[in-house]
Amino acid sequence: MTRNDRELLSNRTATHKAAWRAGAAALLVSAALGPLSGCTTLTQSETYRRIESASELPPASSADAAAPEDTRSGSETRRSEDVAFYRPGTDAFTAANSKRDAIGVAESSGNVTLNFEGTEVREVVSFILGDVFEENYVIDSDVQGSATLKTTRPVSRDTLLPLLEMVLRMNEAALVRDDGLYHVVPREEAFQGLVAPQLGDTQTPLPRSFGVRVVPLRHIAAAEMEKILAPYVHPGNIVRVDQRRNLLILAGTSQELGRLLETVRLFDVDWLAGMSVALFTPEFVQAKTLAEELEQVFGEDADGPLAGLIRLVVIERLNAVLVVTPRKAYLKKVSRWVARLDRDTAGSGQRLFVYHLQNGKAADLAEVLTQVFEDQAPVERAPAGGALEALAPENAEESGETRTAPAPSPGRVSSTAREGITVDERSPVRIIADEVNNALLIKATPQQYAKVQAALRKLDIVPLQVLIDATIAEITLTDELRFGLEWFVNHGLDGKEGTLTLDLNAPAGLAAQVPGFSYAIADSAGTVEFVLNTLASDSRLNVLSSPSLMVLNNQTAEIQVGDEVPVTTQQQQATTGVSTVVNTIEFRDTGVLLTVTPRVNAGGLVTMEVSQEVSDVAPGTGESLTPTIQQRRITSTVAVQSGETVVLGGLIRENDQFSRSGLPLLSRLPLIGALFGQTTRDRRRTELVVLITPRAVRDADEARQITEEFRGKMESLRPLTERDAPNPPEQAPSPEETTSGQAAPVNEPRPEPRADRRQLSFDGQRAAPEVPPSDRPLFNRPGR
Repeated sequence: MTRNDRELLSNRTATHKAAWRAGAAALLVSAALGPLSGCTTLTQSETYRRIESASELPPASSADAAAPEDTRSGSETRRSEDVAFYRPGTDAFTAANSKRDAIGVAESSGNVTLNFEGTEVREVVSFILGDVFEENYVIDSDVQGSATLKTTRPVSRDTLLPLLEMVLRMNEAALVRDDGLYHVVPREEAFQGLVAPQLGDTQTPLPRSFGVRVVPLRHIAAAEMEKILAPYVHPGNIVRVDQRRNLLILAGTSQELGRLLETVRLFDVDWLAGMSVALFTPEFVQAKTLAEELEQVFGEDADGPLAGLIRLVVIERLNAVLVVTPRKAYLKKVSRWVARLDRDTAGSGQRLFVYHLQNGKAADLAEVLTQVFEDQAPVERAPAGGALEALAPENAEESGETRTAPAPSPGRVSSTAREGITVDERSPVRIIADEVNNALLIKATPQQYAKVQAALRKLDIVPLQVLIDATIAEITLTDELRFGLEWFVNHGLDGKEGTLTLDLNAPAGLAAQVPGFSYAIADSAGTVEFVLNTLASDSRLNVLSSPSLMVLNNQTAEIQVGDEVPVTTQQQQATTGVSTVVNTIEFRDTGVLLTVTPRVNAGGLVTMEVSQEVSDVAPGTGESLTPTIQQRRITSTVAVQSGETVVLGGLIRENDQFSRSGLPLLSRLPLIGALFGQTTRDRRRTELVVLITPRAVRDADEARQITEEFRGKMESLRPLTERDAPNPPEQAPSPEETTSGQAAPVNEPRPEPRADRRQLSFDGQRAAPEVPPSDRPLFNRPGR
């Protein structure tokens, strides 16, 4: 063979390899995209990323920008409102070529020349294994055949084993190395106890003989990989396809296994990462109509080179079109065509749009948006029969072009109503709140609706929450507290310096009340707790209530612990006839009443409107219908950082009780009556203090952390419940023990009774007692 013939043969071989690789890649792409061609809807839930601005969309390439179709501007540019999800792929569906080192192939010249002409296979094996390599070998008696092998130039020793394996394959035999001994056996018997399978994705070098590899697949199904390998393998190379475990079992010589593993690595890639996917939500047309128009341009029905490369899936539930393509450049072209086709065919006429709110209330947002259109009618609310009924009378009288929307299902307006109903362009902009579905019906032009929609996206946000921990305490003013808590904090801390600040003239302070100070102290919770703990240790602190509640930002939270007292507000009596007295009774709330309205800014400052009242019926007036109600009330607006404590106090009440007791008659004698009696005068001064600690909760993680803190507090009460659990009663001795004549031991220790373990639920009720494992019956079946 001449040099030119060898170069021609080499070029043909390279062309053939490139052809089958390209064909296999096309086969993989078509097989992967095949299931999408027959789909019309999606059954699984998808999570979509809303693109807020057009800058988040991938910019067009320079080549696309230079195309004639991209030189237009204005309405043909892609709108961010039309794209719910946009992810360009990598355009890579095969791995990079990394040629594995071929075992037994040496480029250097050798010193072995082979010249076999119709020679028995046994003689070829004897020459190569015995004479050249001087290895021990065994030849099965069933191995028969002849071979012709000639080398025009000397070859190296490393090339001899691959040549021998090729000769043996031609004669349905295989070379297997086991424990330093070569076995030449029929190919179908090579698997029987001579070959141990190895994992195919390891870096272990391939053996210099027949072997078996187990190849786990990561990104492609085993059945699909078998279809790709089938045209390029010898019979018997694919031993098994395990679809349950998604792996292949391959067998062959070292060179055959090397080629098979390289092919598997080439196609076992994440083809989804290479796909480009986008979800388009048209604004003016239905998704089905848009998909049909795009199919005529890019789909399979079009006569062009792009037929079949772009898959369109209509999702009617979302009124969206899902586009899947293996080339991200095509995704950009589809995006531009969506902007061209999704236009308002009714011109500047008004349409009916439905916007479903996620967080806010429909009535509140409708009231806010209506104020923008000062010359429009006030906000309307949809009747109970449905949101579209509110527009029925007006639409029936219009003479313009009208398209009827499909009837909505009970309790819900279909999302397909976004396409709108064309109405007279002279009609005013109207916003109707559908409180049943928490949606807004907006009748406006597309330009006006775009502005309303942009405002709704900023208004309909997740509101912040505020956890409010309040402690309402009553302090008895005695000894060093006779001037009030303010004097004690500033002068009576045993000489200890603190960081507490007090300003009676501060905006958070309260107006002075006689006979005490009125003030508001804002400081960290640690200092305030230190002062209160000091008072509690002297038994001068009485905590009236310590509630914790969660409230939305800018919403009012109210807690009331007390009784309703009947109070006579009006009394009527007839002037003639029977003088019947008719009383009008109203119930007055007494006890501890706390009302808080928090507002949180971006910096974490919490502004609270606080109204605190502690009221009670005066002693001796509770039985009458005109009781005297003693009350202490604080109303203030304070600001404090999230997590810090604000203290409101200064409301002092003084009770003066005078009583006399003694012997009858004698204690009332003048001058000497005091010798036979006792006079008691009790004078008590108390001060009301309110501690409020707001804590802004911005996300679900912080809310979960607060829940765990409350759960930990409830768990800490379990030892107290176990300690206070009643002990079970002692059992009386049985008759056998009392009549047997044996005295029971007096000093024998008795086992400690088990505590009745009860758990406190979050509603304050005791749960059912937990039965210890030792007291549970092994079998319990009640009869009839």
